[in-house]
Amino acid sequence: FQACRVTFHALFQACRERFLCSSQATLRSVLTEFADHELVSERRSGNSGADASNTAVRGGSDLVQVALSKAALGSVLAQIDAET
Repeated sequence: FQACRVTFHALFQACRERFLCSSQATLRSVLTEFADHELVSERRSGNSGADASNTAVRGGSDLVQVALSKAALGSVLAQIDAET
């Protein structure tokens, strides 16, 4: 099981481009609900310039981690794309 992580900023940009949310506050609200159901977790990266998966993250960014394997997440995303 390999964690799927993305910075909050990158997630917000992707959501905004797809018209899923228009404000960071809205996205944080949704992520809080997902975290309550243990679907995602959030943490602050260190200032070392990289998170645990060696993805460059500068300045201590918020990281969002999905509690699914990459294969399971890919399957969910494909199903969502097929429905839209």
